[in-house]
Amino acid sequence: MTDSPGDVHRYGAAFWIAVIVGCGLIAVGITTIVDRGTSTILNVGAVLVASDVAHDLVLLPLVALIALALRGLDVTWRAPLDAALGWTLVVAIVSVPLVGAFGRTSNNPSVLPLDYSTAVPTALGAGWAVCAAWLALRLLRARRADGGAVSREA
Repeated sequence: MTDSPGDVHRYGAAFWIAVIVGCGLIAVGITTIVDRGTSTILNVGAVLVASDVAHDLVLLPLVALIALALRGLDVTWRAPLDAALGWTLVVAIVSVPLVGAFGRTSNNPSVLPLDYSTAVPTALGAGWAVCAAWLALRLLRARRADGGAVSREA
């Protein structure tokens, strides 16, 4: 079923509740940042800009190159490997400030309280384990569907 240009989309109560709660959380965040002064505003702005630059100049090109490299792989392998490599890139970029302990202070032990040098490999291992299980299921299904042989179609 397709929508005609004159159709009006109607959203349910859950949507509007989520909009109201989301707007409230955004307002609290902005108020908190503004109340903490100019340096906090500049720091948050720098993190937002750096995150955008990291995405556009690092993550996106790497994902595109990996997708091109995996293009020739068997269909069964491609999606799980794409997911695992994408997960690795996202975790690597997000974890840079954590592993570098940027923002850690001695007078506030609740800032960066974990040992991120072990947490990051754990997160990466969990992501790769999920993708390995996904790949194993795909290979098993492909073997069953082909009567024992795995499909080589791209």
